[in-house]
Amino acid sequence: MWPREHGAYAQLILPLLTAMALGRARWAAVSLGLAAFAVFLAHEPLLVLMGQRGVRASREQTRSARRWLLLYGIAALICGVGGVWWSPYVARHALLVPAVPGAAFFVLILARRERTSAGEMLSAVTLSSIALPVALAASVAPAAAWTCAAVFASGFSSATLSVRAVIARPRHSHDLLRLTAGLVAVGALTVLYSLSRYGIVADVGWRAAAAPCFVSVALGAISPSPRYLRYIGWTLMLAFAASGVLLIRGLR
Repeated sequence: MWPREHGAYAQLILPLLTAMALGRARWAAVSLGLAAFAVFLAHEPLLVLMGQRGVRASREQTRSARRWLLLYGIAALICGVGGVWWSPYVARHALLVPAVPGAAFFVLILARRERTSAGEMLSAVTLSSIALPVALAASVAPAAAWTCAAVFASGFSSATLSVRAVIARPRHSHDLLRLTAGLVAVGALTVLYSLSRYGIVADVGWRAAAAPCFVSVALGAISPSPRYLRYIGWTLMLAFAASGVLLIRGLR
């Protein structure tokens, strides 16, 4: 009963690891990270119970899905309460940042529209922005915490659209997705650079986001075949790993 969206694991784990590496592995940060991971795992049994994994899965896995959803829910509650209890004041309020897109994404799940471009972008932003409260709970400076979350949220948003453009290559929506992915990537770099000029985020932010954004733009320009999706995925993961390394070196 594990989520099937492999890219979503990276959208959650890479920002979390980077956020914790920027500070100290305090119980508050670890607990919030575990709570986020438990909520993420609960996504799969929830979809089974809602019938979004097919009739056969609903018929054969309902009992198992209920058991796992309860288990993940209890784990999320225990870790979440502990994380909030141990977290400093600023980290508690920062939980609103992932909560807002997370609530919007849950509405799309109920409407059975989570697999749309908007749904997948909301998912990417939600998972990536969890790095903000975790970083603050790990005693990271606010500017550095915002930089970490902003870099991964913007990078994964543009990457999500570029991958969708590759998948949609045989369809009419292909060109629009390519253009949108490129605009989001360029816009993200521009915003990060502008924010760094005003000291809202660190200067390393736009440089760290450059690698995944460049890959997104390149995918739109080259327009590769969907049969290369595995190689595209690994290329993006390497780009995001490079972003994490740059953030750690530039912000610690």
